[in-house]
Amino acid sequence: MQNVVIPMAPKRKEVSVGNTKYRINDKVVYLVNTPEDNVFNGEIGKIVGIILAKENTDHVDKLIIDFDGNEVSLDRKDWLNISLAYCTSIHKAQGSEFEMVILPLVNEESRMLRRNLLYTIYYAGCNNLINYCDRSTFERSIRDQSNERQTTLKERIFATFKIKPKKEETEEEEILEPKDYHLTLDMVMNNSIDPMIGMDDVTPYSFLEKNNA
Repeated sequence: MQNVVIPMAPKRKEVSVGNTKYRINDKVVYLVNTPEDNVFNGEIGKIVGIILAKENTDHVDKLIIDFDGNEVSLDRKDWLNISLAYCTSIHKAQGSEFEMVILPLVNEESRMLRRNLLYTIYYAGCNNLINYCDRSTFERSIRDQSNERQTTLKERIFATFKIKPKKEETEEEEILEPKDYHLTLDMVMNNSIDPMIGMDDVTPYSFLEKNNA
């Protein structure tokens, strides 16, 4: 994406650390908290200047990064504290605004297909959102209920309007006092119902007495 958005040009400055290259106008994300510079983990900035080692008296490559009006100079030793931000996580993107977001949803990362994460980016500040996925993956995300919040909202509403909650039948109560059911072999085999229910007073002699009569 870097090569598409900011292609290398003959007169464009570029510095490298490992396999990463930094160019002017690159978006970067800060990865640590540096209160003395008023920059914190997750903040996204733009590289507005590159000072090469041969151009300063310290003889060290430097990046000038603008974090929403706060310009910070980072020496090469501090470049481990930043990363290119063309692709980032939803967590790191929280609180930021974007002109356009391309959101891939893939089944290979199924543990990340969570409704709360999807809503976070859907309601983030962006003018254009492109959701790249198939229908089944999207439906799987919005149907996720693994992170449902446990609140007392229901109880508070009942208390405010003086609503008496209905007594919820437990599984044991349903077994002892069955209502409108049809006994099946499956119910007996999987122990969901007592096979002797309703036969407390029945003995083998009951059948013998009937036959003799």
